[in-house]
Amino acid sequence: MLGAGNAARFCGVADPPMSSVVLDYGRIGYEAARRLDRMLKRGGRSGRRLRIEPIEVASRPSTDALVVDDPDVAAAAKFIRDHALEGIKVANVLEVVPISRRVLETRFRQHFGRTLHQAILGAQLDRIKELLRDTDLSMFQIASRTGFRHVEYMSVVFKRETGISPSDYRNQWLEGR
Repeated sequence: MLGAGNAARFCGVADPPMSSVVLDYGRIGYEAARRLDRMLKRGGRSGRRLRIEPIEVASRPSTDALVVDDPDVAAAAKFIRDHALEGIKVANVLEVVPISRRVLETRFRQHFGRTLHQAILGAQLDRIKELLRDTDLSMFQIASRTGFRHVEYMSVVFKRETGISPSDYRNQWLEGR
């Protein structure tokens, strides 16, 4: 199930928590004001529709359907989904899935197009982005809630993967509102 608007207070109380399309409210407001201004100056109305692309989908458990015909890969993916924010490593996944690392990595990559490490990191980064957008938690609190022991390391990883620092990401998000 997928909602729109990404109001964290509503998405989080659903069971399971609801994934949501993140709308670009800043652009929507700007374009509405621009059109209203044009209509007031020229009269009439614009017959043309304007499409404003959403920013992203905030993924939560309501869209976490996992259909994998390989039980080992499914177990690894479920373990990552359930524990990535605890700071797990690939070695922790291998403790749960009783096959060699090479075999699991190969089969996992065939199903998901990324490594076990990339899947763990992806889950952490998705949560960091959500916390930066939807809360005013400090960087220390965000790091501790996403499995990073050190804020500095979280910041380095975030910037390496996204091209922008966590603070700049938050500031851009707040400016776009």
